[in-house]
Amino acid sequence: MEAIVLAAGEGSRMGDRTAELPKLFLEVGGRPLYEHQLTRLAPHCDRITVVLGHGFDDGTAPESVFDTSKIAADTDVEFMVIDEWATTENSYTAHSALERIDDEDVLLVCGDVVFTQSVIDELVQTYENGLRDDGFSGVGVVEGVQDEMTAVRWDDEDVITDYGAIKGHQEVGLFVLNAAHRDQAMEILGGQDNDWFPIVFENVPSKPIRVDENERHEINTPAHLRAAQDKWSARAEHSIPER
Repeated sequence: MEAIVLAAGEGSRMGDRTAELPKLFLEVGGRPLYEHQLTRLAPHCDRITVVLGHGFDDGTAPESVFDTSKIAADTDVEFMVIDEWATTENSYTAHSALERIDDEDVLLVCGDVVFTQSVIDELVQTYENGLRDDGFSGVGVVEGVQDEMTAVRWDDEDVITDYGAIKGHQEVGLFVLNAAHRDQAMEILGGQDNDWFPIVFENVPSKPIRVDENERHEINTPAHLRAAQDKWSARAEHSIPER
């Protein structure tokens, strides 16, 4: 399995906090967001591709600012800088990264989500122990209908039918693309440079993978960042195990 972390955007709603570097460098629980992500993805991945744009379009080498020393040696971390990041959406950056991958299942991870090890373990296990062999991709969700965050809806057989700014179950920024769906995903994304990459999962056979809301946190605004910092500080203070 491989992973793609999509983090090319500026994160303008964060104000000065992301003026120079993307949200991956925000600190949660005393660690940059990228460290939370990479260390927890590594046990499941042979390679992690981090897709960048903002902060690196001036020629800054990602290797000079990312510390990957805590990543297991048998997981390769590679960086990809998208020059067109300011004029495209993450559909374009996802398409660009998927061009590097042929016959592997792919974890697609939004660069503004912090999650525990148990979340990614459960996501991968659920996918590998059922969805993959049945020909499905997977979308991490928090169950319960809401209309504040981007959402998915599914039918009576748990097959995802709709995605977007809709009333539905919140998607959590963690997706698994079945290797069998890669070519179809490339075709979908190839004509949608200014859309969001999860449109793929309403167009290929996909099912929801339920995630504990308390084990992940999306960071879109300063308020979200404060909430994530409070949550992860509480974990440290009370020695809450992450598994």
